[in-house]
Amino acid sequence: MRLQFFQRLLDLLDGRVVVINDRGEILLASQAARWQLGLAPGRRLDLLHREGERVVVRQPLTQQLHSAIALRWLKLEFLLLKTPSVQPLAESPTELSQRHRELVEFCRRPELLAVLPAAERRALRALTGTDDGQQFQSIHGQGFDALEMVRLALAPPFAGRPEFFFQVPTPLLPVGGDRQQLASALRCLSMELVARHRCRRLLVRLHQGRNELLITVQDIGEMELPGMQRLTTALKWRGALLDQMQACEVVERFGGRLKLRGPVAQGRISIGLPTAPPLSLEALSSPT
Repeated sequence: MRLQFFQRLLDLLDGRVVVINDRGEILLASQAARWQLGLAPGRRLDLLHREGERVVVRQPLTQQLHSAIALRWLKLEFLLLKTPSVQPLAESPTELSQRHRELVEFCRRPELLAVLPAAERRALRALTGTDDGQQFQSIHGQGFDALEMVRLALAPPFAGRPEFFFQVPTPLLPVGGDRQQLASALRCLSMELVARHRCRRLLVRLHQGRNELLITVQDIGEMELPGMQRLTTALKWRGALLDQMQACEVVERFGGRLKLRGPVAQGRISIGLPTAPPLSLEALSSPT
């Protein structure tokens, strides 16, 4: 009866909340937690870090990390999973009405864009304000070069002097968020990877998806892979030093996601960051 009462209460909340026991088993989950994160009763969450009421947990199914506020009551723990920011982060954001949003979604339909000549596509975007590049800028500002962020984060020497290499198999789109904060988060996570796994040679792979850039940092031992280049610079690290929880919160703040496959000692972390949609590239407005 008590769990049923709490489940009804959670369903009334507009948030991502789960209730777990001492073993990390999910007893209850709000609708938002079930629909958005795939968290359901019977599954487990791994607690990776705790600092007062703040925790970092991992879904074993997807390997994704989340920061949360933990509230303990008797033998139960309520986790309020933080929601990635969807509010515009630029200095002059553009707020869209519901009708305008519906129009934007309609004008983005591939079946509509496919039948329009390039000139009419440009006219449609100008008329309705549906340029994906402008939408991206209204949320994330101008964006920045991800490879430059990687150089900023990882090129300054680490303790133990590990070697970093990078691999960019696909063209990259601008990344959204704050370059310095995300560089601090990437450096923190990589430092922990190096310290726990005693890595000597690591590969940073940047792979561009449709609306997301995936940055993977992995211990490669003595392997030599095609297209890998050494990451070298004489720069000194001048940014903030974060812990794992703060790094996770930074990634989430800018709409990203963090994955950790197995313990850090297995030598691999992945960060997904939002990028400008491909439809905003010049290829869309060029003649077909």
